[in-house]
Amino acid sequence: YGQISKKRIFSRPFWTIRRERGGSEGLKNDMLRTRIISSLVAIPILAWLIWYGSWPFLILIIAGILLGLFELYNMPKVKGLRILRITGMVCGVVLALCAWRGNIYYLNALLTASLLLLLAMQLFGKRPLETITNLSYAILGLIYIGWLLSHQLLLRKVVFGREYILLLFWITWFSD
Repeated sequence: YGQISKKRIFSRPFWTIRRERGGSEGLKNDMLRTRIISSLVAIPILAWLIWYGSWPFLILIIAGILLGLFELYNMPKVKGLRILRITGMVCGVVLALCAWRGNIYYLNALLTASLLLLLAMQLFGKRPLETITNLSYAILGLIYIGWLLSHQLLLRKVVFGREYILLLFWITWFSD
């Protein structure tokens, strides 16, 4: 086994090599076990929240927006950038509340007002050299997380809306 030009590469076939339990293999098994257990608990709860709708679904979407924005806005902290975290998070929650009321025109107007607010706050900021980077993170978070997740509240109100949202979640879970 493993002879190439009189130089021994393998001392035995790879299928006979046993890995120790404490290495990366054990870590992968522990992570898989944790993911399976959390899926068994979280999927029925999330499916019920989506199916039931109303206030519980609104709270789920707001929690998703806040967690997503918190994670995104904390990434540039390593570089020392100061993103308008609180303003972005408040605007994201207000977008979700506006979408829950069901008026797309007010939602778009509120998005525009939120963007103008972020621009105005950066205009009068103390660090003009970081303005573009700060605005990029703030606007990306507001549009990509806040505005798009708010549309699930609008989608929930159409015919077969909850089925579409469940399909979206199931496709995401199964592809993961």
